[in-house]
Amino acid sequence: MSAKIKSPLMPGEEIVMSHIATFLNGFPRPSGYLVLTNQRIFFEKKGAMNAAAFGLLSLAMKDFNGIPLSEIASAHAEKSIAGAGLSVTTRTGEEFKFALNGFGFSSKEKPRDDMLSYINSHISK
Repeated sequence: MSAKIKSPLMPGEEIVMSHIATFLNGFPRPSGYLVLTNQRIFFEKKGAMNAAAFGLLSLAMKDFNGIPLSEIASAHAEKSIAGAGLSVTTRTGEEFKFALNGFGFSSKEKPRDDMLSYINSHISK
């Protein structure tokens, strides 16, 4: 799924893929886009939709600024009632969880699995 990403990219950074997702760490749980680039993974929340769903608190939340691929220790699929779960753990042990959301008959597992495949092939183990 292609999305209009507003977050600035770093020099030489290119978007590999993005998908509608929910950031599952903390509350409220904003929806937005999980973006995978050739350098990092980051979450960009949707402001207007979250304001309607969660009030002004959601607009005040900071965006998840991302994790450089070089700082990812592991990434794996996870079950989630909100969608196809994706868990990313940094080298410092911090864990970030996302649910990739789908529409109608579209598969949520495919974009999640594509992201996992890319991440796992680009992290140093």
